[in-house]
Amino acid sequence: MTTLLNAQLISVTARFTDAIQAAMESLELDARLMVVRGDGSLVSAEFVNQRPIETVLCPWVA
Repeated sequence: MTTLLNAQLISVTARFTDAIQAAMESLELDARLMVVRGDGSLVSAEFVNQRPIETVLCPWVA
């Protein structure tokens, strides 16, 4: 189930991060886009686009 959900989220998160990147560029913000995972750590937008399920899973609920 996790693999299936991850596969379905890839296109959604890619569109989301692309939209944020475009907004940042239009505002001339020169910063790296980082995303907070469920455990509170920061990951790159590239990581999120490859493994979006890790941004929604909580390590305390297993």
